[in-house]
Amino acid sequence: MDNGLVNRFEGSDYNKIKRKIRSDLKGQIEKDDVMKNAQNRLLTELSNIYILSTSMGWKLVYNETEIQNTVDLEKVLF
Repeated sequence: MDNGLVNRFEGSDYNKIKRKIRSDLKGQIEKDDVMKNAQNRLLTELSNIYILSTSMGWKLVYNETEIQNTVDLEKVLF
């Protein structure tokens, strides 16, 4: 069965297929609004955390940078 139907693919064939699929998926994701929607959702959720933290009298710090408003939040993220 070494040359039969079961063993048609080799490691290099698998790697080529894997690279092609990843490339195609990446292209489809970039064309879609998924990434933009995800960024908007992230900013919305982090803005909610910022609002909650300031209402409790806490400071929001990201990578040693204090976030003082939603504009600062946007700057450190994107």
